[in-house]
Amino acid sequence: MGNERREMNREQKRMMQRQGQVGADGTPRRAVPQRKNVQRRRRQRTGPPVFREIREEMRQVSWPPGPRSSNYTLIVFFVLVFMTSLIFGLATAFPSSSRSSSRSKANHERY
Repeated sequence: MGNERREMNREQKRMMQRQGQVGADGTPRRAVPQRKNVQRRRRQRTGPPVFREIREEMRQVSWPPGPRSSNYTLIVFFVLVFMTSLIFGLATAFPSSSRSSSRSKANHERY
């Protein structure tokens, strides 16, 4: 039983080939011993597993070229400043009438 070859589908074979576990013909490869110091340094450098996962996900993101992302950042910043100024200006120019009317009603009812 131990010598029987396990049946695998194409996806499993390709994944094992990518991981270096089997050769192109499907024969098992000998495991290459990994250096412990490299693994230890990587573990120390990456921190908790959450940050390691975040870093791995960020590597998979397709980032735009530097000039384009700088351009987008500036556009977003100026639109943010413009919209904030617009809302502040409108709030200053047209104060809410509900605040002033509620005060006057309360004062009127008291007297």
